[in-house]
Amino acid sequence: MIPKVQLAPDYAISQLIAGGWQLQNRGDDAIEYLLQLSRLGINTYETSDSYSNGQSLLGRFLSKARQSLPSEIFSGIQIHTRYTAPTTGSAPSKATVVNSIDRSLKELNLPRLDLLQLQWWNLNVPGFEETLSLIGDLQKTGKIHHIGTTNFGVQILDRVIATNVPVITNQVQYSILDRRADNQLSAYAERYGINLLTYGALAGGFLGRKWISAHDPAADPMSGNRFSHEYRSIIDLAGGWNTFQNLLHVLSTIASKHSCSPSAIALRW
Repeated sequence: MIPKVQLAPDYAISQLIAGGWQLQNRGDDAIEYLLQLSRLGINTYETSDSYSNGQSLLGRFLSKARQSLPSEIFSGIQIHTRYTAPTTGSAPSKATVVNSIDRSLKELNLPRLDLLQLQWWNLNVPGFEETLSLIGDLQKTGKIHHIGTTNFGVQILDRVIATNVPVITNQVQYSILDRRADNQLSAYAERYGINLLTYGALAGGFLGRKWISAHDPAADPMSGNRFSHEYRSIIDLAGGWNTFQNLLHVLSTIASKHSCSPSAIALRW
């Protein structure tokens, strides 16, 4: 079974979280996939208000899980979602934020959001502290259990701490390729009791057997090889395609000794 991680005295999640970015606009096949993950011990699922049909998919998953999973498994399922602030214009109004939270509750078919993560891409948009304080107020009314943030660095977290809103997590990208969170961020988060929830552990699929000895897809855009440009840029930050290939061969060598995949080794790391 998947180990649990305690994020707060009353809140523990599975060490592996099933992300929803690649499940956008998927149908019942994705629900069956999520049910199987639940049976294997993953009880925590992540989506966003900005993912196309992401919340409604997990709402349908919860309905199916209630019917088909043992009660002890279903009762442990937790859903993480986000409030995504506008990237341009004026500050979001109170009504806009409240309506977004209510829409998340409705689409997920939940009486309370387990963890709401604030995402604020453009800090030139005003209203950051006011919105976070409003989310704190909604937590007090019972609409939100716990509050987190997404893709915040130390300077933005300073502003979070100053609001006195109890934030327990910060979601950031991290993998054997992308170790930026090992700098000041991890020490800062530990000092203030903020847990780092990490995504991109397999670099959008690049940390897999498919790419061993493969040509760089960015160098041959006409090859038809589908890949994430966002995660391909991380390979350049880590030293480039040749360095990445060396890493894949090391992962493959270790994996062969343990009869598993290079992805499993990267994930375990």
